[in-house]
Amino acid sequence: MVWLMSNHLLSSLCRRQPLCQTRASGSAVLRRGLSRSFVRAGCPRTTSVQRVLYHGNTLVCALAALIFTVLGPGIVKAQDGTPSDEPPGLIETLDAYELAEPWIRNLEVPEDAQGPSVVGACITLRFDGKVMGIGTVYGAGALSLPEAARLAIAQARERLPVVNDAMAEDRLRLAAGQMTISVELAGSGVPLGQGSYEQVAALFVPGIHGVALRIDDYISAAYPGEMLWMNQEATSALQRLISAMTGDVELSLRPLEEVLAAENVSVLRFRTRQVAQLAPGSEARLIERGGKHILPDAVRSSEALNEWSDGLAGFLIGKREVGMYLPVAGTPSDAAEPFDRALRMYALTRFASITDDEELAKQALDEASADANALLRLIADGNRIGLPADSLLVVACPQLAIEEDLVATQDRLRNVLLSVSERIETFPAYERPMIAWGLASLGETDKASEIMPACRRVDSPGQYPALMPWLGYAERELADEGDIPTAVALRQMRNTLWEYQLTASDLEGLSPDLLGGIVFTAARNPAPTWSAVRPLSFVAVMLGDRRFTEPDELGTEMSNLFDSLRFLRQLSAGEHEAHMYQNPEAAMWGTRAAVWDQRMPISASSMTLLTLCETLESLDGLAAASRADQP
Repeated sequence: MVWLMSNHLLSSLCRRQPLCQTRASGSAVLRRGLSRSFVRAGCPRTTSVQRVLYHGNTLVCALAALIFTVLGPGIVKAQDGTPSDEPPGLIETLDAYELAEPWIRNLEVPEDAQGPSVVGACITLRFDGKVMGIGTVYGAGALSLPEAARLAIAQARERLPVVNDAMAEDRLRLAAGQMTISVELAGSGVPLGQGSYEQVAALFVPGIHGVALRIDDYISAAYPGEMLWMNQEATSALQRLISAMTGDVELSLRPLEEVLAAENVSVLRFRTRQVAQLAPGSEARLIERGGKHILPDAVRSSEALNEWSDGLAGFLIGKREVGMYLPVAGTPSDAAEPFDRALRMYALTRFASITDDEELAKQALDEASADANALLRLIADGNRIGLPADSLLVVACPQLAIEEDLVATQDRLRNVLLSVSERIETFPAYERPMIAWGLASLGETDKASEIMPACRRVDSPGQYPALMPWLGYAERELADEGDIPTAVALRQMRNTLWEYQLTASDLEGLSPDLLGGIVFTAARNPAPTWSAVRPLSFVAVMLGDRRFTEPDELGTEMSNLFDSLRFLRQLSAGEHEAHMYQNPEAAMWGTRAAVWDQRMPISASSMTLLTLCETLESLDGLAAASRADQP
C-alpha cells in the first residue's frame, strides 16, 4: 500500500541517520548497497536540510481513475492549508538566466557566485542542437545555480568541437557564444512515501514533475526538461538515480519497496520553471513542458489549418521509409512497416487533393507514388504486406503514378480482398472495415454490403473508435447519398468522445496543454496521446455531413472538434520544442506521440494530416452550402 509521509515520519527522515539503520524488511544486501552511496554519490552535499513541503492533491480528473484504482484508499489527502508545490516564479527564473549567461559565455563561474534562493537548478547547454553539458543540482539553495553552471561548463569544455591547440581557449569562448542555454529552477519537493515503481510513477505528471532521490543528506534529481529530451518517465529516471547514487546497477532493478525500506531513503516529486533560448543569440523564452501552450485561436481558421496541413505534409514528404522519427537525435529509429508506408501514401494523396499549393501537391503525389510502387514491388516478390495496406493501395492507386498496369494491379488486389471476404470473421475487428472499404472502392458493392454486418460488430460501443475512420469510410462509400445504417451508432461514438474530452475545469492545477485531448480510460496511462486522432479523423468527416450533423448542432460540434484539433496542434512540433532537437527543420510540424514524448511515429503524422484534410473539406462544404442557401 502506498502512503504519504506523516509529519512525524518526515521529521525522522530529516534527522541524520546511518543508512544501515533500515526497516526490519530491508535486506543486508540493500544496506550494503546504499551505504556505498556516500562514496560514489556525485551530488552536492546539502549544507542544511531543505524544508520539504507536504502536499498530496495535485492530480485531477484525467488521472484520478488510474490513481485510485492502482493506489487504492492508502493515499492520504493533504490537510487543508498545507503549502503547494508551486515552482519558482517566471521573473525569478529569467533573472537566474540573466545571471548565469555571462558565466556560460565566459566558461567560468566566479568563486563566490550565488544565485536565487531556490531548491535546485538544472542548466543545459547545446551546440548545433547537441547537448554539450548539463548540470543538475538539487538541495543546494543559493548555490544551486552556480554549481549547476559549473557542472555544465566543465562538460561543455570537454565536448565542444574545438581543436586543442594554442588558440583552444579563444575558440572555446567563441563556441560558447553560439551555445543555447536552458535554465530550470526547482520548487520544493513533495515526499511520496513507499510503494512500487508503478504506484509511485502514477503520482507524476510526465514533463511537469521531476523526481529526486534522497539518501541521508545526499540528494540527486532528474529534472522534467532533462527527462523530456531523454524520453524518460519517472520510473526509468528513478532507476537511473538509484544506480548513480549507490553505484549498484543491480539495486536499481530490484523492487522499489526494497530500496525505500531504508528509513533515510526517500523519493520526492517537484515542479520547475524553465526558460530557454530557441536559437543562438536569441532571448530566453518561457518553456512549458518542453514547448509552448497552443491557444485555441491558433487552429480556428482555415488559414491556420492550411498552414498546419502544408507544414505537416512537408514533414511527411521528407520521411520516406521512416517508421519512427527521433527529433532529439535527428534520425529515424525504425524503418517503415508496410502499413506505415501505406498510411503515409494515402495521407499525402488525400492532401494533394485539397491543397492549393500546386508544387507541394506534386511533391506529395511523387512521394505517395514512391510508397505505392515500393509496396507493389513487395507484393510482386511474394511478400505479404497486410490487408490494411492492400486496402489503402486499392483506394490510392488510381490517383498515383504507379509503375505497373493500373487495371492489372486493381484486379490482383480485388482478388485478394474478395478471397479474404469469404472468411471475414477470422480477421481482427479493425481490419474488417478496411476490407469492405477497399471492395466498395473497387465497385464490389454487393460483396462489401454482404460483409458489413461483420465489420460493424463490436463487443461494446466503446470499441467503435478503434474501427475509425475505416468503418465510416466504408459506410459512406456504400450509402452514397442515401441513409447510413450506423448513423445513430456513429453519432453516439462522437458524443462519447466529447464526454472524455478534457476541458479547462478538468485541468485545474495541471498544464493547459492537455486541453481538448481525449482520455481513453482503458489505457495504461490515462493522459491523452496521439491515439485519439483515429476517431477524430472521421468525426471531421461527420461535421460536414448532414446525415450526422444537423444545422443546429454545427456550433457545438465545431467547437468540440476544434478543441481536439488544438490538442493535436499541441502535439505538432514548433519552434519552442525545437530547442531540444538536433535538426529542427526536419522535425518541424511532426506529430509527437504525447506532449511529454518527443518520438514522432509516422502513423501519428499521417493520421493527423488526414484529419486536417477531412476538416478542411468539411469546412469548404459547409461554406458552399451556406452560400447556396442564401437568397
